[in-house]
Amino acid sequence: MPDKKNHEDYPLLITLDKTKQILILEPQAILTKDDFIHLATVVDPYFEAGNTLKGLMIKTKNFPGWDSLSALKEHSAFIKQHHKKIEKLAFVTDSSFIDAIKAIAGAFVHPKIKEFHYAQADEALSWLES
Repeated sequence: MPDKKNHEDYPLLITLDKTKQILILEPQAILTKDDFIHLATVVDPYFEAGNTLKGLMIKTKNFPGWDSLSALKEHSAFIKQHHKKIEKLAFVTDSSFIDAIKAIAGAFVHPKIKEFHYAQADEALSWLES
């Protein structure tokens, strides 16, 4: 059964399915530095136990962005620290902003990356699980 971690202070819904080795992140509002610090408290123990992820899904109809340069830096630090522990990354969104992020991420991160329309979340999950 997936662990859903969310707190009203963090607009980032986090679902970690340890059985399927899938992490789903769903930004609900503009992302803050604290969102990524909170995310690390959820996934770091999983990785520290020697686990990896088959896939990471970032699911948002419209990417909300970051509230500050500090939030963007914390996000970048999180990616740098964890990207080698993730096999596949699925962007599930209708936001064109993701195209730029995907292009930048593809040059620097380890996972295979694929983009899906927001309505294709089930297809994205199947791809991550394969």
